[in-house]
Formats: sequence, C-alpha cells, structure tokens
Amino acid sequence: MWIEKVTTGNKVRYKYTERFKSTLTGRYKRVSVTYGKKTPQVVKTATRELEVKIRKSLSKEQAHETNIELGKLRDKFLTAYEKRVALKTYQTNKNLLDKVVDDIGEHTIAKNITTTYFNNYLEERLYNPKKPLKNSTVRAIRKALSIMFKWAVSHGELAANPIEKVEVNWRNESREKRERIENKYLTKDEYKIIINYCTKHKAFLYRDIIEFQYLTGLRYGELSALQVKDVLQHDNHYFVDVNGTMEYKHKPAKHYKSHSTKTLSSTRQVILSPTATNIVKRNMQDKSPSDWLFSRHIVRSSRTVPVYLDTMNSFLKQASEGIDKHVTTHIFRHTHISNLADLGIPLRVIQQRVGHEDGEITRRIYLHVTKNATDKFNDEVNLIDKTLN
Repeated sequence: MWIEKVTTGNKVRYKYTERFKSTLTGRYKRVSVTYGKKTPQVVKTATRELEVKIRKSLSKEQAHETNIELGKLRDKFLTAYEKRVALKTYQTNKNLLDKVVDDIGEHTIAKNITTTYFNNYLEERLYNPKKPLKNSTVRAIRKALSIMFKWAVSHGELAANPIEKVEVNWRNESREKRERIENKYLTKDEYKIIINYCTKHKAFLYRDIIEFQYLTGLRYGELSALQVKDVLQHDNHYFVDVNGTMEYKHKPAKHYKSHSTKTLSSTRQVILSPTATNIVKRNMQDKSPSDWLFSRHIVRSSRTVPVYLDTMNSFLKQASEGIDKHVTTHIFRHTHISNLADLGIPLRVIQQRVGHEDGEITRRIYLHVTKNATDKFNDEVNLIDKTLN
C-alpha cells in the first residue's frame, strides 16, 4: 500500500492505494480509499477497507457455485422475478418452471443438470408420441429456463448457464401451420351461430362483448379493461382509448387494470363503426367515468365487475357447439383481421389497428385471406368475356 497527499482547494487529504492481480486478465488493478488524516489508526482502517474491496472485486471475477436444489432455485428466482415483470409474464413463466421442476425433481442439485440433459428433456417433450408439445411451447420453456439460470449465474448460485448451448432439433410444422390457419378465425356463418346462441339464451352482455371484439379486434384483456372514460369522441366519430390491460391475481383473488398495454404498439385509439358505437353507448348508461365499460352487476355486494376471461371462454365453449374449431375470445380478434383483409385494407393499417407491430398470426391470416381472394378472382376473370356478347 502507498499513500499520496492530495490537495483539493484548501483541504489536504490522503489517498491510500493498493494493487492486486486480476484472475481474469492476469494484470494488476488498483483500489483506493481517501481519508483526511494519516495516523497509525487511520492506516489500519484504510488497510482493512482496501482488503475488503479487493476480496469483493476478486469474488465477482471468480465463478461461484452452490449445491442449491432445483426447487429452491426456482423459488428464489421467482421471488426476485415477480418484482420486475408484469403479472401475466410472471404467471406464465412460473407455470412453465413449475412443470419442469415437477418433471426433473425439486431436490435435484441444479449444478448437476447438464446441457445434454436439457437437450434430451426438451426433445422428449417435442416428439412425445402421446402428447407432443408445439415448437412454440418448447421455445417458451427453454426461454423461461434460460432466464432462471442466467439469474442463478449472476447471483453466485451457478458457474454457468446450461441452457445457453442447448440446440433443439425442431419439428417441421409447416404443413400443420398451413392446415391450421383457417381454424384461427370464424366464417360469417360460424359467427352467426354464436350470436344466435347469445340471443336465444338472453346473454345480452356476452353478445355485446363478442360483437364489440369482432368489430374492433381488441384483445380480451384490453376490452375488459376499458373504462367509461376511455370512450372518446372527435368530429362525430367515436373511439376507444386502449391504454391498459386487465390483470388477474388468484391469491388473493383480485382484478385490476395495468398501467400499460401488452406492448408499446398496443397503446392506441381505435375508431368505432356505427354498430360498435351503439354497443358502447348502451353499455355506458348509468355508469360513472371510472366504471368498467363492459361489466356485470353482483347483487349481493352491490358492485360491478368485469366478465372474467375464464368465464367468457366457458360460455363460448357452449355457444360454439357444432363448430369444428377451438373457439376462445381470441378467435374474434383474428376474425376481425380476416374481415379487414377481405375488405382490402392494407396489412400495415390492420397491424396498427389491432396493435401488432409485427404479428406473425396477423400476417399469416392476411396472406391467407388475400390469396383466397386472388384465387377466386383468377377463377372468375374469364367471366368478363361474357360481357362482349
């Protein structure tokens, strides 16, 4: 250690400096502390402080590893993760990690799980003969694991992230995608089946919600988070201001509107058609600005609550009986996209309306619908010859 006399303005101070060899570069680094005196007691204090600084610096360079079990690692990670991400993101990744921990075993020592093990684990789920997972699901599992193990490395639990070098042999899904795209949206006849079911069973609120999503393409979370004050009027046109999404928490049970939308491009104002405007006006009646636009009244508690996603999907399961498609609230968003494509609206305008900066499904539906329109035109163009006679 050496001591330098430093003068700042009219004040004299003493800088205590020590050097140490970096384990990463092999070169020497310096650490220092500054005091206003140079007494034997201060020298001892400065020496101890410099030793602490050196130990901390070296500890950051050296790879640490513990014998933490996989279950405990998950719990520690999720405690930190919950504080920095949206509730929906947290719950999605928690569910994925819980399944992995159940499969591998919560008492498994995390540092003993190799890249090869994870490669085999993910591919077994991808090519499971009884219940294979989709590529997208396996990618989500791998991403959740990578985030957790990256956190473990940065917090001294593991020396390396075994997911970094995982290379999965992905299944060819091109044929499945081509066959599935038509099942992503409803035909007009299929849509009428659901609307007629609502009318028959006097489910008028559900009918308004379904029709509004069909006419606007909003995500269900965006729709259920709309408040009366989010309805705007400019130049004889009505809009809804999409500025948040409905979040649900199970323990304790509660719902609330998030402070932001799913993505930056999701924050938008959506112009309403005359029918959508009438739906809005009908559901605004006798409500205050902060009330949910689409809500049901709870008699025993004299309060209004939004229609929960699970409740809506359960209803749709009954309403769509006879339709050979997986009908959830999201299918009305896709149907809206297909309707706009059928009207010849440009893709970029559709993406802006539904809040998709670069949505794969939006693009695939658009290309599918417009290709069908082109094929139909090609088949019928010969009819123009009949106009000559």
